[in-house]
Amino acid sequence: MEEARGERLLLAAILLRAVRDVVAFSCSQDRVQRALAQEASEWLFEEVDGSDRDLTSFASICVLTDLDRERVRLRVRALLAAAAVGDLGERGTALVQGALAGRCEAPDSGQVRGQP
Repeated sequence: MEEARGERLLLAAILLRAVRDVVAFSCSQDRVQRALAQEASEWLFEEVDGSDRDLTSFASICVLTDLDRERVRLRVRALLAAAAVGDLGERGTALVQGALAGRCEAPDSGQVRGQP
């Protein structure tokens, strides 16, 4: 059972990295960072026929980690909107991790609260 937990954590780390790349680098002036953001964005948002058969596809990772694809995408879009107006601050990584966990940080208090 511990092996399955480790595999799920690895898959979740792949997803988290893609979210970080999109949020952190979408507005970057650096060509390489923007390319990383574009590639991660395509991986997250484009539906590809047969992608559910590829272990490292977004669709498969969501299934294997018990995450709802559309909910993850919705949260990533919210993070992108926050990043666009400079609302992520130094706690951007915590926001990304919280978004994937179904939480968000209250911007004024720093406390974590549930989100519907």
